Amino acid sequence: MRATSCSTAITVSSSSSRTARKGLSAALGRTLTAIAVGAAALFASPASMADMSNETLVVSFAVAPPFVTLRNSMNQPEGVDVALVKELQRRAGFKTDSGQYDITSFNTMMELGMSGQADIVAGAITANKERAKYYSVSEPYVYNSAVIVTRKGEKVRSLDDLNGRIMAVQSGSNMTGLIGNRNIRLFETPSNFMIFYAVSRGLADALVIDEIIAREYIAIWPDANLQVAATLPGSEGGIALFFKKDSPNSERLQRIYNQMMADGTVDRIVRKELKNFFDSQSAYAHERQNTKARSISMHAAPAN
Repeated sequence: MRATSCSTAITVSSSSSRTARKGLSAALGRTLTAIAVGAAALFASPASMADMSNETLVVSFAVAPPFVTLRNSMNQPEGVDVALVKELQRRAGFKTDSGQYDITSFNTMMELGMSGQADIVAGAITANKERAKYYSVSEPYVYNSAVIVTRKGEKVRSLDDLNGRIMAVQSGSNMTGLIGNRNIRLFETPSNFMIFYAVSRGLADALVIDEIIAREYIAIWPDANLQVAATLPGSEGGIALFFKKDSPNSERLQRIYNQMMADGTVDRIVRKELKNFFDSQSAYAHERQNTKARSISMHAAPAN
């Protein structure tokens, strides 16, 4: 009896096996397909996950050598910010409006970014909490301090030495916030070239600007007869790229930028484009070391 029952059971199982196998095969196929899709998404390169080849973005720059420089044409800017954005564009594949970048004043550029009319803005912009309210800000790629620039021979060691005098500032910059309650008159102009020109020609007594920009202008314009007179304590800040706030494209761009940071691309671009700054830092460190050595030598006890 048990044998018959067993035989019947086996027969029933055998007769439905083809249907069961078909169902199992279909289910297995769906599972494998899902796994394959998931694996493809998991292991896809960051570039493929952030493909923006169908996107057209507005990129706005403000001229600020060596971050953004116009050497040959308004349509062909150069500099560290431009090189970083071009690498972002190469990896993401996005297009720009009319195939060009927008070159404008610092103040106008910041207004375009804050209003959402520009997707990327760059031009020696310091990252801070206030600006982070209106932009998606990248991790800073270089840090520097604000410095006072004067004509050579001027004895200025701090902002207090500028009381009752004129300081040139670029419209829209955050350098005016460093003045505090000091009696310093402002000579305001839309471009950073003009603030250097104003000091060089005696229209203003000094200017305050990022050290990297100061070192670049002094290196490329020796006839201006300018010097870095002092570094402002506590003024160090990071320079970054700024993206449109709360935009899916900005999230993609941030991921690609972070990849560029991780693989060393950002560092290579920065050290190449900011050569004058890093050279001046090396020269300054070397001189400080020599000065310290001379001081030690002068104060050393005489030999017996």
